[in-house]
Amino acid sequence: MSHNFKLVNDVYSAEYEYCDPTLQPVSDPLAAHTLDTFQNAEIEAFDSVNADKRLGELIIHLPKEVEDDVNNGRKFILSIEFALHEPAGGLHFVLPRMKDGTLLRNAMHLFSYGEHNSARMWFPCIDSYNELCTWKIEVTVEAMMVAITAGELIDTVTSSDGKEKTYVYELNVPTSACNIALAVGPFECHIDPNMNEVKHYCLPHLMPILKSTTATLHEAFEFYEEMLSVRYPYPAYKQVFVDEAYTDSHICSSITIFSTNLLHSSRIIDQNPVSRFEQALGIAHQFFGCFISRRSWYDAWLTIGISRYLTYQYLKATFGNNEYRYCVRQAINKYPNLKMFVNCM
Repeated sequence: MSHNFKLVNDVYSAEYEYCDPTLQPVSDPLAAHTLDTFQNAEIEAFDSVNADKRLGELIIHLPKEVEDDVNNGRKFILSIEFALHEPAGGLHFVLPRMKDGTLLRNAMHLFSYGEHNSARMWFPCIDSYNELCTWKIEVTVEAMMVAITAGELIDTVTSSDGKEKTYVYELNVPTSACNIALAVGPFECHIDPNMNEVKHYCLPHLMPILKSTTATLHEAFEFYEEMLSVRYPYPAYKQVFVDEAYTDSHICSSITIFSTNLLHSSRIIDQNPVSRFEQALGIAHQFFGCFISRRSWYDAWLTIGISRYLTYQYLKATFGNNEYRYCVRQAINKYPNLKMFVNCM
């Protein structure tokens, strides 16, 4: 991993320190081998690199040539060049093979994943919800691949030999690094016939069931905009369906990565409420969770609670009160302590 400072047209190398204390939370070999010891050490390790406290794993020492500009409040550009080899988290590579071990290139893809503020696992950033900025993201891939990330696609540049493409995205709404996602693969694109700014992506040969699954997505947009009396906050929205997803949905600013398990034909009616709920939740989270973001982990209950409340209201308006009550009961059953509290009430 290499790090450089770039100031105007000059380049100054900078020394840096990188340390991830979570790799070995218990550094004392004589410490008691108990779960309590490990838990306390892990909490302390996470707290020592807490971005909300302006701490982190990567510490860059400013070169002397830049100190005067910093002290005088002048801007400079920081460029971090890095390479990610066999990441243990943050990015997942799907590499399907045939029986003889040959890779299926038309099904290979990757996507980002992670719970809450884990963006630093796949690119260097200030991994805090209260650090907002605008973004310009350029992704260069093979010509057969498609790159989808947060923001609006403003340009696609093909290399002179035609072997590579560069996708240029811009996100002018201030957004934290935690709400940036990426998916790359041989995806096929379906532009929503009811909302041209909405695009749906799936792997080859899944287009018929993609169209069936996403046919009513525009109704969720209309419901939220009417209920909140405010327009959708981003210029575009993308839904990407991938294999081997860890969760049903990974929601980020203007993009949601879904599991292909949510795709279904119009004949499978039992899957319809589940898939529509997850898609509606992705849109609700754009308003409360991405556009209106939490300040810290302590505020997570608020953005998650509001976005899920909106989703359940959409569910009630779409499928009726019985389906709504059933889904609420299913959610309560996941938390026995909450169920006991509700019964007491």
